[in-house]
Amino acid sequence: MANILVLDDSAELLEMVKIIFQLHNYEVRTAPTKSSLLAHLEIFMPDILLIDVLLDGSNGKDICKELKQNNSTKHIPIILLSGSHDQLRGYAAYGADDIIEKPFEFEDVEKKIRKLLDKNRFKKEVVVG
Repeated sequence: MANILVLDDSAELLEMVKIIFQLHNYEVRTAPTKSSLLAHLEIFMPDILLIDVLLDGSNGKDICKELKQNNSTKHIPIILLSGSHDQLRGYAAYGADDIIEKPFEFEDVEKKIRKLLDKNRFKKEVVVG
């Protein structure tokens, strides 16, 4: 299965997401801050990133944009998360591949993840093949 890295400043949400994804055979790492996300990226290259928009001291959209401008992380699909639909408007301008509104159902998140992973695999096959 896929390797997922989740950035959110809610410890409860991170714990819930980690448990649910692990029960479905995903490798999951979590980060409560931008600096911990960056530290994870130095040792763990995820297949997909889930990033909360409203973070304590950081903006998830700006983090997304930074990652998409970085050669070592620009290929990773990113899904932005927020409890506010307004915060998710214009997500493509930051390089995000998709959005999810909180609260969410696991099945909806998994569908989006599978769609992005399949799309990313197809890109790699076209480039390599």
